[in-house]
Order: sequence, then structure tokens, then C-alpha cells
Amino acid sequence: MAHTRTCDNFIFNVGDLFRWSARLGAAVPLSPKTMQRMMRTLSFFDYEKGMLTQDEFYESVGSQLAVPASHVANSFEVTRESVAIDERLLSLIRHLKTIPSVRVYAVSNMSVSDWATLRDRVDETVWDLFNATLISAEVGERMPNLSFYHHVLQRTDINPTRTMFIDSTIENVTSAISLRMTGIV
Repeated sequence: MAHTRTCDNFIFNVGDLFRWSARLGAAVPLSPKTMQRMMRTLSFFDYEKGMLTQDEFYESVGSQLAVPASHVANSFEVTRESVAIDERLLSLIRHLKTIPSVRVYAVSNMSVSDWATLRDRVDETVWDLFNATLISAEVGERMPNLSFYHHVLQRTDINPTRTMFIDSTIENVTSAISLRMTGIV
């Protein structure tokens, strides 16, 4: 007979609930390929950890990729304006919140400015669904680094063996599993 694990806690990556991508037809100075390269740089990781200001990030990554910092800034602004919510995932979260013993948390690798933009653009009733939201810039570390997860567990005081971690990135889920959470990609 298989053992079934009970989960009282659910952790969702905000990046899966909210999609950020430039709208079709919007004037974006940098190509999607360049934007993807930019988001794989150490400067971007430092920006998400709160170690660089927005302007410092724009200058640094612009220099690394040989593009003007103003192009980086404009591309990010257009992308921030395009936030769209995944209604199916939101529906699942709403359903989970109807279960009295369940707690739901949001996590994300996100800079302070991106978090402020997202928080302001999304209706507060969505944020009310989460018991807490933890972002990398506030923690000073990013997923999939284990120190991020340790911070989340300590701050929320949840039992990892009763926690399900849901994320579209296998590395993030693997880290959660290594701390005895149930992981779903």
C-alpha cells in the first residue's frame, strides 16, 4: 500500500502565476533573444538579489551586451506593462484557500522594482490569497540556492514534509525536494 503525504502548505512561484512578456506590436528596443540573454547574466542575478539598483543593473548589463542602458530600461518598462495573470492557476489557488487548514505562499526571483510594479498592477484581492510573499531581493538570495528555501521555511515556520512546492523550473523544484518538500514541475 502506497503512503500518501498530506500537504497543508503550498508554495507557488509568482513567475508562473504572472507572465511578463512584451505585447505584440509594442516598441521594444531589444529582441526577446537579447532579453533572455540579459536575464541569464550575473548582473541580473545580483539585481534580483537586491545587490544592484535598477539603474546600476541597466548600466551593467548594457555594457556586458554592448547595448545602450536606455534600451535595456525601455525594454524592461514595456515588459513590466504587459503583466498578465494565469487565470487557471489563480483558480487553483483560490480553491486551495477554501480549505481551512491550508496555507498558500508566493515566492519569486524578483527585484525590488519589479515587485513594486507587480504588486501595484495586480488587484490586492489576489495578494490576499497568500499567507506571505517572499522575493529574492528581500531575502538577498535567489532560487535555486538552498539559502533562499531555508529563509522561506524559517520565515513561514512551515514543516517541509507537509509542503508542496510548485514551479515551472526543474532546478527550483529539485532544491525544494532536497529539503523534503513535495515538488511539482
